[in-house]
Amino acid sequence: MILNISHTPHLQSIHVMKKQHLPEKICIFCDRPFSWRKKWARCWDEIKYCSERCKREGKKHQSLDDEQ
Repeated sequence: MILNISHTPHLQSIHVMKKQHLPEKICIFCDRPFSWRKKWARCWDEIKYCSERCKREGKKHQSLDDEQ
């Protein structure tokens, strides 16, 4: 689906996805599914965590495992 924005020429062909069609991943820390967000558009392949909290906790647990 393409959103037609005639009054803003620099945004002429923005692709809009409906929420039910957004890609999903499973968070490697909490094992919950999370959906694609616009702010992750450029780095979606690198995203592993659903939130900053899970990212922080995951790194904390990883450093504890490395010490043992």
